[in-house]
Amino acid sequence: MNINEQKFELETDTRIVPTNSSIRTLITEHFLECASSCTSIANCYSANYQSVTGQCHMYSAHFPHKETYVGSKTIRKTKLCNGTMGYKYEANVNICYKAFTTAKNHTIAKSICKADGAHLLLINSRQVYDWAVVLMAANDMMHIYFQGEKNDNHPSFVDDEGIELMYFNWTVEHPGTDNFLRTQGETRLMETSSGTFCYEYICQIY
Repeated sequence: MNINEQKFELETDTRIVPTNSSIRTLITEHFLECASSCTSIANCYSANYQSVTGQCHMYSAHFPHKETYVGSKTIRKTKLCNGTMGYKYEANVNICYKAFTTAKNHTIAKSICKADGAHLLLINSRQVYDWAVVLMAANDMMHIYFQGEKNDNHPSFVDDEGIELMYFNWTVEHPGTDNFLRTQGETRLMETSSGTFCYEYICQIY
């Protein structure tokens, strides 16, 4: 099986206490990019991502010693995305996913993903958006819920880790004032949503 068919365990506000020097360090824009970079290196089994600096330190330890450190995330390779529970792997965007074509409201859709150890799809780039549109067309999906919420504490849309989302492809009338995100039925561009209506969705394991 391809080593890139990989899932990760993420722990917030911790960092690895290295017993050896890191095997590689680079700058990334998101912890998923850090995890993806670790995936491509055969002897990388864990990594630290520092949200302020964007530094990604990669290590060969399977079960590294950790300490509390606010603003850092510890990433560790776990199981492969090997079809368990119907999830599939797309190498072009390095995403382990499952498309759900039975419509649910936002709360239920998110809880179903969570029960699988997954999240609603994180669309954080044009590449992921374009891939999602193709996947939707292949599964006759019109509207889908995807990851991103805002509230009084976070007036901008943030992902499940509280990181502000930077990529959007809005319809002309949006963004509106609602607190969740979905695609529009005809164009599949992005819109805000109240979360009360039932739409299809894609879960992503990372």
